[in-house]
Amino acid sequence: MSKDEDRSFLSQAYLIVAGIRVFTHREGKPPSAEELAEFLKTSTELIYHMANRLEREGILRSVKTSFETKYYLKAPHKLKDLPEEAIPDLDEEIQKVRARKKKEQKKLDATFAAKEIRHRQKERMAELEKKMKKGLSRPKSPWAD
Repeated sequence: MSKDEDRSFLSQAYLIVAGIRVFTHREGKPPSAEELAEFLKTSTELIYHMANRLEREGILRSVKTSFETKYYLKAPHKLKDLPEEAIPDLDEEIQKVRARKKKEQKKLDATFAAKEIRHRQKERMAELEKKMKKGLSRPKSPWAD
């Protein structure tokens, strides 16, 4: 199979439908996008792109839960009616998304870094100490126990 044929929408559609069938047969449950991407050794972004298009075409049905999206075959016989077209080059978009996620992860790591936590704890302790001193400096009521 040449590189051009492998990147065509129709060949990728057949691959995804076959992947869903085999995964469901082997695992006894429908795949999520992440499971299907791992199973087919491709990117999750490509699976989402293809699955959304195949769902619009009426070939797949997705069931979304709060944690994941599972894919079921709805009308795989409609594959023969799909046009033979090239998939738009998603590599640039994928790289942008991955770079953004990496940047967000670094920001999260910095937020929860040990140095930052120690700094926050010192600030909180100083604030508590200030409140305690303020509370101790007030004259105590003679009626309080």
